[in-house]
Amino acid sequence: MKKRILTVSAMIMLAGCGDFEWFPEEKPATTITASTPTADSSTFTNQCGVQTSTQITSNAVTVSGITGPTSISVSNNNDSQYSINDGPFTSSAGNVSSGQSVRVRHISAADTGTENSIVTTTLTIGGGNSTFKTDTNPCP
Repeated sequence: MKKRILTVSAMIMLAGCGDFEWFPEEKPATTITASTPTADSSTFTNQCGVQTSTQITSNAVTVSGITGPTSISVSNNNDSQYSINDGPFTSSAGNVSSGQSVRVRHISAADTGTENSIVTTTLTIGGGNSTFKTDTNPCP
């Protein structure tokens, strides 16, 4: 009887902790659709609480919505680079095709606790943009 009460009490306490999910949903693979000429800020997973002055690599995303090779480029802030299908990283413009995966990386900010703690890399495929941000401040 005491074990049941303890178990129920623990479950109630955990449920009150905020971001606790009883049955978390599995998230589908992320896709970049390059035919939309607007930024899709949800494509790359932004990261917070990263170390200062450190190379940070994004999650991989899959390109879709294009036919044939399409131009790809990356903003050149804080050594921003991209990689196609786990190939070498580059900051030079190139071409990407539907179905290929892309990652970006950059050097995180040298500061914490200031407005300069966020670094943003913008990846452009055709007319579409997607951003990857890192923040050296702790996650909220």
